[in-house]
Amino acid sequence: MDLNKIFEASASNMLTAFDSLSSQPLHPGEKGAHRERILSSFLSEYLPTRYSVSSGQIMDSVGNISRQCDIVIFDSSKCPLLFSSEEVRVFPCEPVLAAIEVKSSLSPAGLADAILNIGSIKRLNRSGGPIGGILFSYRSTWHKSPVVQLAERLQHANADISPNEYVDIACILDAGIAALSSSEGLARIPSNPDDRSIMAYVELDKPILFWFFVLLLDLLDGQKSEAPDYGLYSSGLQIGTVRIYDVRPDRSA
Repeated sequence: MDLNKIFEASASNMLTAFDSLSSQPLHPGEKGAHRERILSSFLSEYLPTRYSVSSGQIMDSVGNISRQCDIVIFDSSKCPLLFSSEEVRVFPCEPVLAAIEVKSSLSPAGLADAILNIGSIKRLNRSGGPIGGILFSYRSTWHKSPVVQLAERLQHANADISPNEYVDIACILDAGIAALSSSEGLARIPSNPDDRSIMAYVELDKPILFWFFVLLLDLLDGQKSEAPDYGLYSSGLQIGTVRIYDVRPDRSA
């Protein structure tokens, strides 16, 4: 079994599906949903079964809620939905391990938007530490050294935000990867989030999709997952008047 060929074929199929989608006269919202589905399908097939993949918003127990997340990766054994409809799904933050922003062709504006969205996720009040924040793009609008430009722009953006809000992994599928790294692992969030540097993976000896997957697994393996405290989430909710009735049979007769 040749892993290189497997991941090369997967990446090629994803880019072909993306390019085919881009040529279709679809509504931007429909294109976005299909773009996210291409990556979600890959992750659902290859991630260990303890991880589930969906989309929606993430909420903490004090009422903060993230922006809409293109892809949410969560521990399915501990994660109930707080709300679900055809348009919206809301997850408690404790069992959520990572969220992915998916872009078509990464641009400065798209990068800035992704950083804002990921920041709204990482600021949630989560006892297990910040949720992993990932950016994934199929292509880039930067024609010269796109991954180097990506790393430099991330470094510049990090000067204005908390270390807890940094983008952990940023992948351009046809170019390379920029990821934060520390002595605690390839991409996992260390106990001191400030103790990390950006690594630009440009000339890789294996397919870019393979290394993205390896970095993602390392990030997920380092995350803590907890079941939410439902009492905290329900504080302030008025359920109604509770009455207790004794329904035992009367045996005195």
